[in-house]
Amino acid sequence: AGFLKVIYVQPSGSESTITRNIAPAQNENKITVQKAPQYPKEYPAALRDNMSIVKINSNDRIFFKDNAYSDDENLINIGTDFIRAHGNKTLFLFTHESGTSYKAYVHMQDLLMRCYEQVRNEKAIELYGKNFSVLNDTELHRIYDIYPANIVEVDGKK
Repeated sequence: AGFLKVIYVQPSGSESTITRNIAPAQNENKITVQKAPQYPKEYPAALRDNMSIVKINSNDRIFFKDNAYSDDENLINIGTDFIRAHGNKTLFLFTHESGTSYKAYVHMQDLLMRCYEQVRNEKAIELYGKNFSVLNDTELHRIYDIYPANIVEVDGKK
């Protein structure tokens, strides 16, 4: 879809996968990596269809798909539903305004990962009859292929 998917994996049973979708650029027959696009309209249509924008404003208020949320469980339910609906094509575009507290920033990242943990655990039980936390490396990688953590952070400054 015009993007280079970079995955960093630490081979172990712990969650250590980081995925970045980055546009490659040609520079004198060499491929270099560019910064991910900041605005949804800059992404190809195929990615936009599976994209959800997650924002934190300067008052530490969380917006998911342009709706404000203050209840973590509600946000996790909406996030997990979105991941289930889009599977391995899910893309969260995460942005924050200047003035966002570090605590809110880390909390939002944690909420997004909890969404992935929930759907991954459900899939592990469905496929293997056991929790995600006790899967072997082969089983873990199968679940990661089904639900990779595709979170792109963009600068919220205009």
